[in-house]
Amino acid sequence: MSGGHALEDLIACLSGDPRTPRDWRALVALASETLTIGSLADAVLLQPAVGEIPIHIKELLADVRDRARRRNERLKEQLFELLPALNAAGVEPILMRGVARLVSSSDEKSRLLADIDLLVPLHRLDDCSRALSDLEYEVFRAGEEKHVPTVFCRSRDVGMVDVHGELQPLYMQLAYDELARSCQSMEFGTGRALIPSPTCQLLFTIVHDQLHDGDYWRGLLDIRHLVDMQRIAAEGVNWAGLAGFFPGGSPKNALFVQLRSARSLMKIDVPEEYCGGAWSALQQIRRRAQAHVTALRPIFTLLTVAADPPPRSKSMIPRSSGRTETARETARRRLEHYFGPANPGKLLLK
Repeated sequence: MSGGHALEDLIACLSGDPRTPRDWRALVALASETLTIGSLADAVLLQPAVGEIPIHIKELLADVRDRARRRNERLKEQLFELLPALNAAGVEPILMRGVARLVSSSDEKSRLLADIDLLVPLHRLDDCSRALSDLEYEVFRAGEEKHVPTVFCRSRDVGMVDVHGELQPLYMQLAYDELARSCQSMEFGTGRALIPSPTCQLLFTIVHDQLHDGDYWRGLLDIRHLVDMQRIAAEGVNWAGLAGFFPGGSPKNALFVQLRSARSLMKIDVPEEYCGGAWSALQQIRRRAQAHVTALRPIFTLLTVAADPPPRSKSMIPRSSGRTETARETARRRLEHYFGPANPGKLLLK
C-alpha cells in the first residue's frame, strides 16, 4: 500500500472520522513515525466504525495508550510540584504547547509528550533557576543567548523542563509580557500557571513549527500538531488576532500556508482570507508532492528560501563573543538548518 493511503487513513482517524484502514501495519507505522500513535489509539480503540482490529495491532495500541497515560500522569505530577516553587519566587509561568494541552483538555491523555515547556519573564530566569535548583533540578543545557531555553532535569522524572525567556525566532518579538495578556491564570494543585487562550496556543504551535523549525521553507508536515490545531480551533480562535501577531512577508506567508494545510487536511473551518492566495496554494501542492516523492524536498526548499527568504534575526553569535553574525555566517547557518535532518515527528514518507 502507498504511503499516501496510510496518510489519508491516519488523518481520517485523527480528525474525527475513524474508519477501517486499508493496511493496519502501514497506518500504525506512520502513526509511530509522526508521534501520533497515542492519539490514534484513542481514536480507534472501542470504535465500531473501524471494524475488527487485528489482535496484535489492538494489543500494541492498548499498550501504547496505557503507557502514554501513565507517563503523562507523572509529567503532570512533576509540573504540579514545580509550580508552587516558581510561584514562591514570584513567577507565574505560561504553559506552552504540549503541556498546556495536557492540563487543559481531557482529550490529550494519551498524547505523546516529551517535556514541560514554560515561558517566564526574561529578567526572572535566575530566580527560576534557583527555585528549580532547590527542588534538586540540575542544568542539562544552559542557553548562551536569551532566546535559547535553559533545560533542567532530574534523574527520577519522566521529562525535562525547558524554561524560555523569549521565543525563537527573535524577529517575532514574542516574550512573556506580550503573551501573558492572552492567557488566563489557573490553579493546578497548590500552584498557579497561565494557560494560553486558544488563539495563543495556536500561535505557539505555528511559530514553533513553521518559523522556528523552518517547516514553511522545508515543506514539512507535523501531523501531531495538525491534530492539536484541529482541537484548539474547536475551542474558538480569533483569526484576526492570530494573524496580527505575524509581520508581513515570509512570517505571514508561513501562517497562511499552515492554515490552508490545516483546513485541507483536518477540515478546520479557517476563513478564506487567512489561507492566503496563489502562493500558499502553490505551497500546499508542493507539500503534498514532496510527501510522496521526498527527492523533491531539497529542490523545493531551495526555491522557497530563494523566493521568500526568512527574516534575519539580530544575531545568533553568543554575547560573550562581542560581535554580530555576518551575512556569510547567516547563509551558512540557514543552509545547515533548512537542509539538515528533520526533527522527530515530521512527515517524511518514503
